[in-house]
Amino acid sequence: MSLTSFVESPEVKARLRDGYPTPKIQCTKSIQVEPSTTSYSLTGTAFDYLMRFWIETLNPNAKTEGWVAEDAVELLESGQLPAPASIKRTARKMLDSAMVCHSDYLKTCKLNDDIISAAIQLAQLDPIYRALAIDPNMGKVDKAIIDEMRRMLQLAKPEEFTAKSYCALNPTFGEASVLVGGADADLIIDDTMIDIKTIKSGKMDTGQFHQLIGYFILNHLGGVNGKNIKINCLGIYFSRYGELVTFSTKNIVTDKFPQLVKWFKDTAESQAHP
Repeated sequence: MSLTSFVESPEVKARLRDGYPTPKIQCTKSIQVEPSTTSYSLTGTAFDYLMRFWIETLNPNAKTEGWVAEDAVELLESGQLPAPASIKRTARKMLDSAMVCHSDYLKTCKLNDDIISAAIQLAQLDPIYRALAIDPNMGKVDKAIIDEMRRMLQLAKPEEFTAKSYCALNPTFGEASVLVGGADADLIIDDTMIDIKTIKSGKMDTGQFHQLIGYFILNHLGGVNGKNIKINCLGIYFSRYGELVTFSTKNIVTDKFPQLVKWFKDTAESQAHP
């Protein structure tokens, strides 16, 4: 189970839908970067990595968590997921190379093919951990995706992602994350929790809204990286549009919110341990 699958379960979806109508939030302009390949999932995950790397350059004191790709390589090397020695060597080489590129990028802040390729290769490692699946194209990088990601990152506005006091990348929610089988948000800028979406649609749908509510509840249950962070806004960054759309949490934190948090926790526990 994951947060995404948990909030998509019929019981949870019905409870959230009844309590919170999906806000009508969408981008104000048309899509700026169309997909150039059919590798939608890979491009989305790779851009998550690249976007966080870029935000690190804007916020040197950002709180960062380890990469999922690191857990993936550890899973391979520990033997928990059977794989040929050649796959293990390739995965380790990809991770080590990405670490060097990441370190260099933080020093130079120069967006080049190397750091974009590193983000793509990290994204190729993620399914090993998240889905116990090995990408058959692991280590191969499509130039079209590199160009597409560069164009998307060039749309991002530094002022929207430069924190005044607090920035957390890939934040987790302590024991609350464990409740749903693992959960990590994309980023927090000051009092705003943001999910990055590299999709063709520029409109927030019910599933995305429920995922944001899920993160918000997990924050109430477990805090962020061991710290209590007050979140006043939730948002989605639509990377193909270059737009950040946000909304206040005041309509979520109603008199019924404490009961929802308790129900959420009890339901997650019952689904994990029926």
